[in-house]
Amino acid sequence: MKNIAIIILSIILFACKQNNREIDEQQLLGTWETIEGFDFEEITFSVDDDERIVDLVFGQKASVGSWKIQDNNLIVEGPYDTLTFTDVQFIADTLILVQKNGVNSVFIRLADSKCDAKEMLQSLKNISKVEFSEIADTILEDDTKAYYMYIPVNVKGDFSALGKAIAPLVNELPNSGFELDNELITEIQTGYFFENYKLIVTNQFISPLPNSEEELTENKDESGIYKAIIICYCQ
Repeated sequence: MKNIAIIILSIILFACKQNNREIDEQQLLGTWETIEGFDFEEITFSVDDDERIVDLVFGQKASVGSWKIQDNNLIVEGPYDTLTFTDVQFIADTLILVQKNGVNSVFIRLADSKCDAKEMLQSLKNISKVEFSEIADTILEDDTKAYYMYIPVNVKGDFSALGKAIAPLVNELPNSGFELDNELITEIQTGYFFENYKLIVTNQFISPLPNSEEELTENKDESGIYKAIIICYCQ
């Protein structure tokens, strides 16, 4: 522990001699693990369609915010607070961030997880050969960015039609490495995980069936046109 403390102190002292350098945005991108100071265990800087996104991880909870470089300061806008770093330094795979109040945080770069939720959905879509919709992006309730696709299904009396519609995809999940995720399973959805991927299978009511079809079923409460939805995101 003494050696680690000396290394961290040396890094901070070295960084303090290099203030006011222009921040290299490309070098900042990626995932960094906290080894000193920062409240979150990991921080990921990314850019998606000119939108600068920051992912903050603590335990099993992930929070999404934004980041920008303004007046040579790195500004991280999280869900609960905005942090301003007046100095950003890179030493090999180490990142040092210094807040305007002088507090230092030290990070080490993590290897890219290569988790691409959109690409994974496209792969599952191709393998299953189910005619899902085009893949679109969405934001989940916890502000996690995700991608989804769906297929409309006519339900007459029970929900077995939903299961049959997406069975070719669900049956392929074990072959793609996915396992059941008990934390994601609820009354209205089933969840799976594989490496850093999370997958949710759920459904959504769209509209009643046309009258001519509705009269053929005894249980009209469960009848209707539904979306069978597949959601994928990175943990």
